[in-house]
Amino acid sequence: MDSSAFEVDDLNLDEDQVHNEDLNEGTVDPGDDLNLDEDQVDIEDLNEGIDDPELGSYRHDDMHSSYIVDLPDGTKGYIPIVAESLKPVLHARFDTLVQAIMIKSGTPNDKSFNTHDRSRGKREFRNSNVKRCGCKASIRFRLLKEIGKYECYGFVEYHNHPLLSSDDMCFSRKRRQVGFGDQMLIIRGNSSNIGASRVHKMKIGLKGGYEFSSSSSVDFQNFKRDVDKYVVKGGDAQMFIEMMNRRKEDAPNFFFDYKVSNSKLICILWADEASRFHYNEFGDVMSFDATFRTNRYCMVFIPFTVVDNHKKTVVVGAALVNKETVPNFKWVLEAFLRAHKKQPTLVLTDQCPSMKQAIAAVFPNSRHRLCMWHIMNKLPLKFSSQFLKETNFRKEFNKIVWDVLLEPNEFELKWNTLMEDYCFTGEKWLKSLFKIRESWIPAYFRDIPMCSLMKTTSHSESINSFFNSFSHYGNTLVFFMKSFDAALDKQRFTQRNLDHVTSLNKA
Repeated sequence: MDSSAFEVDDLNLDEDQVHNEDLNEGTVDPGDDLNLDEDQVDIEDLNEGIDDPELGSYRHDDMHSSYIVDLPDGTKGYIPIVAESLKPVLHARFDTLVQAIMIKSGTPNDKSFNTHDRSRGKREFRNSNVKRCGCKASIRFRLLKEIGKYECYGFVEYHNHPLLSSDDMCFSRKRRQVGFGDQMLIIRGNSSNIGASRVHKMKIGLKGGYEFSSSSSVDFQNFKRDVDKYVVKGGDAQMFIEMMNRRKEDAPNFFFDYKVSNSKLICILWADEASRFHYNEFGDVMSFDATFRTNRYCMVFIPFTVVDNHKKTVVVGAALVNKETVPNFKWVLEAFLRAHKKQPTLVLTDQCPSMKQAIAAVFPNSRHRLCMWHIMNKLPLKFSSQFLKETNFRKEFNKIVWDVLLEPNEFELKWNTLMEDYCFTGEKWLKSLFKIRESWIPAYFRDIPMCSLMKTTSHSESINSFFNSFSHYGNTLVFFMKSFDAALDKQRFTQRNLDHVTSLNKA
């Protein structure tokens, strides 16, 4: 009869051998009743030790669910203690390989055998980091082509190494596999800047002890590492763009655009439907500021923020750029304008010269205001601490600069008086500040509605800090976006809660 041998390797198991953990699936505790027939070895006999004319003497291994065989060649063999009904029968025939495998562990659910689906004639190998020790334990099958059945033609029962006890099965590689629920827990934890080790510790605490979790902290870390490697190998930027395009297809009001140069992602900007609504309602005064260390590619994160009716900062768009250059900022602002269709009345930033040029080019109808905090924070660097302590200059200077009730001419008069009183009329830094006074002094923005909502970029700074608490500098773009979504969900949940409280107060 023409036959073609299929060894266990064809089943996606290790080289011509059934994995030790698979053979142990049928093991039982030595103290359990095996319901053995009269012609089978009794447990008590195994404990006392018996002799077999072919293999030699048997004795029970007290530490493991097996008994030890002294082989004729002088070595030891370890045979699992299993019911005879679970052992393979030579020359038994089966319609499929799946049916053949079922002989060793009973009837499993269908999911267990998804990996055995294979094309006929295709030999497949699986990656394995199992250490080889020359163990000959194996089950062998071959295909009888004339009748289309599989036949068991070989079975080596004994191992050349001790087997795991039932208490130690949790340490086997199969039992340590990270399940789907744990995988989702790791991914969702990462979106809130919770590392794999902390996720594992949290799971142990919630479950009530390590005995309720077979996977270790290292297994969790390895899974997160493998996911990152898969994302990077599969093209992180491409996966990110595809993910954003799918959102655009699912939600027509979701805006997303990107710029590529020499096959490299240069700029990205996105704004969902809620962000566009918030900008339409509260976008008269807008602030944006760049922050670093949010992803592994060192792309600069730029959230656009406004103040809502609860005096809380909300995000109306976000961008990533590879460098803080004028062309990049211009592209981002042009994309922002395409998303929101109108320019803000007032734009607040720090003293970044690239931002200044981009705003002037893209938002010609907007007033550009510089952050007062960044300017005033330089005061201790320009004057000695002893001078600032011994005089009232800082107090008088702050009183003039921060006064929102002064008119421009009143401000200029008080400024000149202060400079003369302290003989600072020729001081270079103060002269440069006075020269750009229309870009940062509140007196020059009195004619703009809602101008007092923002005098500094503190709203942007707080948003940057808020997002950094969710993201990690080692994140891929895909995981960065998941962290951004988690942060935005928290922000909008807070906003919903405030809306609810406001509605109750009105009632």
